[in-house]
Amino acid sequence: MKYFSNISNINNQQKKVITLLTERPQNTYDLRKKGIYAPSARICELRAKGYIIVTTWQHIVDEANINHRVALYTLFHSPINEIFKKTA
Repeated sequence: MKYFSNISNINNQQKKVITLLTERPQNTYDLRKKGIYAPSARICELRAKGYIIVTTWQHIVDEANINHRVALYTLFHSPINEIFKKTA
């Protein structure tokens, strides 16, 4: 039986969330469609690492015509060490 490391999966998801938030704000629905199935947990972890991510609420209608209240995440600031990693 093959076992997958949950930690590396979490780290990969965090990197994916940052990449997506760098492009534009993302809501819970968008992130789940892109493979981030616990967006609020990933956002919480990234905030603990020093990222400033603001949450606002929006209402969306899905493909089944059902109304949902979802979080919209906007990245405002990355930690200094992350900025230096990109330029090094």
